[in-house]
Amino acid sequence: MMESSLCRVCLAYSKNMVNIFEELELGVSIGSMIAECTGYTVEKGDLFPQTICAICLQEVQNAFDIKKTYERSSQLYSEMEEDLQGMFLPEEKDLSDKENELEDDADNDSDYFPSDEDPEGGENTVPVNVTPVPADKKALPASDKGTNQNGTKENRHKCPYCPKSFPKACGLQRHRRIHTDERPYKCYLCPKSFHCSSNLNQHLRTHAGVQPFKCDHCSKFFTQNANLQTHLRRVRGEKPFKCTQCPKSFFQKHKLQSHLRIHTGEQPFQCTTCSKCFSQPTSLKRHQLTHTGERPHKCSRCSSSFNQLCSLKRHLNTVHT
Repeated sequence: MMESSLCRVCLAYSKNMVNIFEELELGVSIGSMIAECTGYTVEKGDLFPQTICAICLQEVQNAFDIKKTYERSSQLYSEMEEDLQGMFLPEEKDLSDKENELEDDADNDSDYFPSDEDPEGGENTVPVNVTPVPADKKALPASDKGTNQNGTKENRHKCPYCPKSFPKACGLQRHRRIHTDERPYKCYLCPKSFHCSSNLNQHLRTHAGVQPFKCDHCSKFFTQNANLQTHLRRVRGEKPFKCTQCPKSFFQKHKLQSHLRIHTGEQPFQCTTCSKCFSQPTSLKRHQLTHTGERPHKCSRCSSSFNQLCSLKRHLNTVHT
């Protein structure tokens, strides 16, 4: 890791740059990835920058992964091409059998796929670890393909854990990760992981030292506009997100949503290992440590470690004071 330099891709000057000739986990250097994806020659010691920023590195890795995935798929299709030849050639059939053939097709339900519009709690309720399968689009009438008769999008994909629904399956899939705490997008510079790629890209700004959002009232800078807006509300003392059940109000919308679960008793965050549910994602994360045995909070004064931060603080106050 280099202190600071110029990024070869975006030409930005930022902190914590990575040398493009370092090999990653797959044994491929970053420079080789850039060359393979762009078609340009990348050589060690040439006249161009030899480093890359955290955000561009993530983009290079994504492009390289997509290219390799497509190459594997293309190779598979090429191998199958000979076997597929002749499968769709029309067969000569007796026209007298056409009526019987249509009747057989009407009774054949081998191409049926279950719809994801079944009511919550029914026999087709999606389990925690299974991605919902959308209905076969070819079997839907024109008015059911994501829009209604008025031309507006319908929220056909319903969450099995809360009342929310989405017009597309990918939106539901992203939302489900909030309940299951699945975090497939991992930062390669630190242990953090995220529910969606946009959150990872925003997090990478912290490593790159990119803080484009400045407060007009003080000297603070922020990596995200949302963090700046929250800061401004704190400066002005504004709490626009008010609870309808009690006098409390909050600076941030997600804080209000978390608070409302106290009134509703909702527990949308379910453990994938056991059947326990929780009202807050932090509670679920603490609970999951009991399954893994992980103790991430280590004492700096002795060899003790704890699965909760409060336990570490209690240890410091009682043992090392």
